[in-house]
Amino acid sequence: MKKYLFLYKENNTDDRDAIKYIDVSRIDKLECGHYFPSIDVKGACFSQSLELNEIDFNNITSILNKDEFAKLDEYNKNINSLGYGLDTQPQKQEQAHIFYKDIENIIDKLKSDENLALFEKLKEEEKEIIYQQYDITPEETQKIFDNYDLDYQDRAVIDAVYQDYYDLGECSLDWCIDEKIPEFIQDCIDFEKLGEKIADDGDYYILEDGRVVALNCWNAI
Repeated sequence: MKKYLFLYKENNTDDRDAIKYIDVSRIDKLECGHYFPSIDVKGACFSQSLELNEIDFNNITSILNKDEFAKLDEYNKNINSLGYGLDTQPQKQEQAHIFYKDIENIIDKLKSDENLALFEKLKEEEKEIIYQQYDITPEETQKIFDNYDLDYQDRAVIDAVYQDYYDLGECSLDWCIDEKIPEFIQDCIDFEKLGEKIADDGDYYILEDGRVVALNCWNAI
């Protein structure tokens, strides 16, 4: 089973984080031995709480209806009300499991083949955006998704596209140093070799035309 399940997509937006997921691996499990986590909304480069007032239900695509979202929100409030230190409070642990039973059918709905099919359709739309935005072929876009370490499969998995190793090396050094590097120092730096080293040690995908795709993998927890 996938760790991250598709929850909803914001329609008609250029927001890179239009598609939202939830982490089902943590639900109904005692975390750090003493509390139950609430349901958060996640993506390749963000993590935030589930806030109903931030969702335009007239402008999203989801297998869930508004009432089911409200039940997830109620679950979060109930779980948070239990507080911490539950390792020594078996009654509260049992109450947490009862709270989960109230939304188990909703989680099962998100795990369903129907939701998977819906996400596959939306994933094709996300691929089209990648083709147009980055001029990456359908074949290589699929390879990026196939080689991506996490369950996210949307435009947000791409952080940036560099022209080559040299461009990656030069930009990476700029991030590390606030002031512009003097030209005489730049002449001593092998930016291409630096870019190769960075790509080898990080989350990158090398396109057939030599461009380097940086992937968003920070939200792996």
